Amino acid sequence: MRRNLVSGQVGFDFLDGYLHCAIGEILATEGAAKSGLLQHYASRVQQRAGGLAEYEEEVARYLLANRRDHRILEVGCGLGELPIVLALNGMRAGGMEYRPGRGRAARKIRARLSSWFPEIDGRYDLILGGFPEAIAGTGWAGDDVVFLFTNVAAEWDDDRTARAIASFRSAGEVILDLRLFGTTRDEESERRALFDRIAATAVTAERLPDLTESAHYARFTFETRASSRT
Repeated sequence: MRRNLVSGQVGFDFLDGYLHCAIGEILATEGAAKSGLLQHYASRVQQRAGGLAEYEEEVARYLLANRRDHRILEVGCGLGELPIVLALNGMRAGGMEYRPGRGRAARKIRARLSSWFPEIDGRYDLILGGFPEAIAGTGWAGDDVVFLFTNVAAEWDDDRTARAIASFRSAGEVILDLRLFGTTRDEESERRALFDRIAATAVTAERLPDLTESAHYARFTFETRASSRT
């Protein structure tokens, strides 16, 4: 049995089962296509894989242990599983999702959770739209913000990738999977090129091999535009 993320707060086991049931109900009512959940979530329910992926647990544990004084915005959050874990364990979290179907489902899950845990309303923001333009006016900027990219292999074109990287200076930190950022990079040479490209604009840059064995995370820090004016 998995242990709780934080003693005395909402445990991983509970959220894993709760989200699995919520996703299953949406699929049963609307179907994979209409709901926008598509095969990714449908197969997880069919295989009884739980509501949270293994990498989401690993990233959540890292952030809860190391970034409790930061606000975390996960870009490409799907149904908001990771932000929900963080918010219900005391952190301020946001999730951004550009697919309309998944965004609607994420709203339903958030509303359902808020009836059990009203505190989530003050801790979890759901933002619908594409990155980086959808962050404008949301308040998700500043030295205390971490932009998190766990699985954004959406085949971005060069322009969107460039705009995304340029926007990193509006956050204090960026943590991303080098393999799954904008497009899939299966070769280490491709991941290294992305790391070097972002590092050239950052204050510090480091690989995070111990975060999870199944991914290729890196962490970058930035001097935000707001702090550079002071």
